[in-house]
Amino acid sequence: MCTACASLALENVLVEEVAALVGAACEDPETAYSIEFLDLAVWLPDRIGDRVAYQALRRAGFEPDAETEGEIWHRAPSGEWKYHCDVDLEVGDYDIQIEQAARHIWGTPI
Repeated sequence: MCTACASLALENVLVEEVAALVGAACEDPETAYSIEFLDLAVWLPDRIGDRVAYQALRRAGFEPDAETEGEIWHRAPSGEWKYHCDVDLEVGDYDIQIEQAARHIWGTPI
């Protein structure tokens, strides 16, 4: 496998892992969620962080807010809307889990 293909495969694994962690932080179907893009990207490798954050948020069901030019992302509830929550990745140590996943999968310090 060529180096570029291997890097792309690792990046895709990282996207899936980050999307799963973000999804786990936002599991209540009656809650609408918002997250700041940079609050996620900061825990990812510099070279690919923005791209991985963008793809992971999309896979986790988030959409960029047009009014903030993508600085804030939102996910609508899948059930009846009752609550709204601003995602804080430090609650539940999701920030640490994302950083560890990036280190184990990508292999470089953040």
